[in-house]
Amino acid sequence: MASDLPGTPASGDTKDQVFFGRFISTPTKDELQITEGAILVSGGKEGGVILTSAWGIKKLKQALKALGVEEEEVEIYQTGEQGFFFPGFIGKWLTMMLVGFVLQESL
Repeated sequence: MASDLPGTPASGDTKDQVFFGRFISTPTKDELQITEGAILVSGGKEGGVILTSAWGIKKLKQALKALGVEEEEVEIYQTGEQGFFFPGFIGKWLTMMLVGFVLQESL
């Protein structure tokens, strides 16, 4: 089941998270990269570490299969049609920002 915007859980006992949709990054200061797909991010006390990714996939079920997880095992965050994720890192920890006019859609 897809969830709305990710929050910070009170306890460290959280599921791994799948972020599915459009990702925008800037590999260099003069380049803008737009990619569709999914990333699997660890939950729990060591949450925020990217475990694996699957790019070029446009269907959630295909992404889950490529990531090696079942829908019931993870929290799923999905961008809306006009939305995107803008990932960033602080050390080894992933911070996922939803930028602009991101619309969340539930499955």
